[in-house]
Amino acid sequence: MESLGKKFLYLEIDVERDSKIKLKDEELFFKVWRNVYIRNKCIFFHLRNFNRASKYFKLNFDSLREYQFKNYLTTLKIINDDTFFSNIDLHVPNKIIPYSVENLVINQNLLLKKGDLPDSINSLSFGRRFKEEISSGVLPKNLVKLRLGHNTKISSNFILPKTIKHLTLERNIN
Repeated sequence: MESLGKKFLYLEIDVERDSKIKLKDEELFFKVWRNVYIRNKCIFFHLRNFNRASKYFKLNFDSLREYQFKNYLTTLKIINDDTFFSNIDLHVPNKIIPYSVENLVINQNLLLKKGDLPDSINSLSFGRRFKEEISSGVLPKNLVKLRLGHNTKISSNFILPKTIKHLTLERNIN
């Protein structure tokens, strides 16, 4: 009989030839959760790293390459604080942006090509310093929110991804 319309999943584990143990999914969860080693060494280790990474997200490519918690980043702002190099076009190093990043702000002049931005990105914003042309196929396939900055250029064959729901266009878009 179902209790409050709730169904339980049962996991059968063969312990010996003739005996079987049936565990509800809640019981299995608490058996894992009460294991001190798994809880302290594995689960909390990753939670601490995630919390550290979520507080530190303004990086240039050199510091991103060296950052030990980069696979825990969900929000990333790529900047170039050196105004001397702000007009130099930089390429995105191969696969430098981790797949865990969902929100990306690019406030630097970058030459973007297909495959530079991971498909995990949901929100993409180009800042005032981004002055390069965006062509078709460069934007991630799962992009929901896009902000094109003041000096962003769009190629004639540019096609927005079908998943876009929010589009912000600022002045001086070519």
